[in-house]
Amino acid sequence: MGEDRTSSAGDDTNAGSGIGEELTPGRDAFMSRVEVSLDDAYRLATVLLLDEAAAGDAVHRAALRAWARYRRRRGAVINFATWFLGIVARECRRLRRWRLLTLRGGPGLSHGSAMAEALVSSSPGTRAALFCRYYLDLPADEVAHILGMSPGGVESRVRRAERRLGTALEQDEVLRP
Repeated sequence: MGEDRTSSAGDDTNAGSGIGEELTPGRDAFMSRVEVSLDDAYRLATVLLLDEAAAGDAVHRAALRAWARYRRRRGAVINFATWFLGIVARECRRLRRWRLLTLRGGPGLSHGSAMAEALVSSSPGTRAALFCRYYLDLPADEVAHILGMSPGGVESRVRRAERRLGTALEQDEVLRP
């Protein structure tokens, strides 16, 4: 209890800062929180980018950005998963803009069923809203926070996508032998 934690040999999170460990969030706490959200982050990035390699890059960059922000906030994040997924979504948007990814015609996604075509032709924001709402089972307000829009906008986007996907599903059922 009475030890000086700032001078311990193995503590690299506060090296030379003069700040005690209890005042600066630790790397271990951050990493354990990221590990819980990592699968969902990769899936969200893949849904947004339709490219697994680019999704991996986006999640990696988002984790680096999150670590910097987490340290600035001193670990004070209310809902870590929602906060982290929001950073991942913004990083995916940034990556799409900078690398000008081709979102149409991803491997195995652009041909085949009308449902697959409807999903691929949807905007990345619509795919992300559907993914967060139904796959991650998040309420509209958390999806809105992740995607940077209003909860009403999320609900509207999801309803429009449901109608379009319902029509595609009906086409697939009619065309199926």
